Amino acid sequence: MRCGRSGRPSAGTAVLAAAVGIGATIAWGGLTDRVGRRPVYLWVTLFGAVWAIPMFLLVNTASLVAIVITVGISYAVCQNALAGAQGAWFPELFQARTRSSGASLAYQISAMISGATPFVTTLMFMWLGWLGPAVLFLVFSALGLLSILLTRETWGHRERAAALRTTEHAHGPAPSRAG
Repeated sequence: MRCGRSGRPSAGTAVLAAAVGIGATIAWGGLTDRVGRRPVYLWVTLFGAVWAIPMFLLVNTASLVAIVITVGISYAVCQNALAGAQGAWFPELFQARTRSSGASLAYQISAMISGATPFVTTLMFMWLGWLGPAVLFLVFSALGLLSILLTRETWGHRERAAALRTTEHAHGPAPSRAG
């Protein structure tokens, strides 16, 4: 996973993280089905805030192993956990008549902010060195945490119990898993 003779990590690191990310997104999405969207999002944004500085310290070691592990953790946890929750949670936040528009609006606002991120990251790096992008990552995690605190759960214990009652009413009790 080294690029030419320079010894720098190559795109192979990103490809490996993306491959792990496919499974991670599915696994995180499954976890939100069991425990709710909000708790997963809450813990992941907290993790992101705590991970921001150590993540950049590990990348700055220039150790290929440390970089690959750091990118893998960052991608599989910080990015894919949120993506796994968003696929179900964002549409659930809106009534059926506004669901597509509401979820699309959330993604479009995110894209507008994300579009400026490389420029802002570069400016912060020029100002504070590696600490600049780390602080930006921490700020984004804090904004995510704030949004979670202001957003309702759509698939918590009550919602899952109500869905189970509705299903049992329509189709009868679920088969027993015993045996």
